[in-house]
Amino acid sequence: MTLGIIGKGFVGNAILQGLNHYYNLKVYDIDPKRSTSTFEEAVGSDLVFLCVPTPMHKDTGECDLSYIESVFEKANQTSPSCVFVIKSTVPVGTTKKLNEKYKNIKIIHSPEFLTARTAATDFICPSRHIIGGEAENGTDKLKQIYEERFPGVPCHTMTSDESEFVKYFANCFFATKVSYFNEMAVFARA
Repeated sequence: MTLGIIGKGFVGNAILQGLNHYYNLKVYDIDPKRSTSTFEEAVGSDLVFLCVPTPMHKDTGECDLSYIESVFEKANQTSPSCVFVIKSTVPVGTTKKLNEKYKNIKIIHSPEFLTARTAATDFICPSRHIIGGEAENGTDKLKQIYEERFPGVPCHTMTSDESEFVKYFANCFFATKVSYFNEMAVFARA
């Protein structure tokens, strides 16, 4: 099976390191130095991990989906038969809206739970996998990959809205933990 990776930041690179010896990988990044394949070769894969940034707008706080949109605009011209797996943090409802907009592209969501400093290790040693989307869009294909590569790791399949919520809930929980322990450090120093 051939897998594509679009975006070779810390998430894409972690996926590359975790799957490199198990699958034929086609990696594309807008920086040619980070790419091993063309965009067309990457989207010609059986499944493509989409690992592009979704930064928050400084003024509005809204999630900037322009990088994701640009990938799908370009992919839509080639009519790919692959399954796209959004690894980015996206607002609830994004995957569903993208499937409605790009009807000839199969899109699912599987959020990453990585720390930038230990991304490769976090990907290789996950505590669980979350897969959001409809079966006809390829959730079974991704589940098969996860179960083959990570036997014994729980794999939870749900709607894309639910998987997008899970990612935000996890981010909020970790932010709360950091804030709490920062406050405890202030008390300890007092």
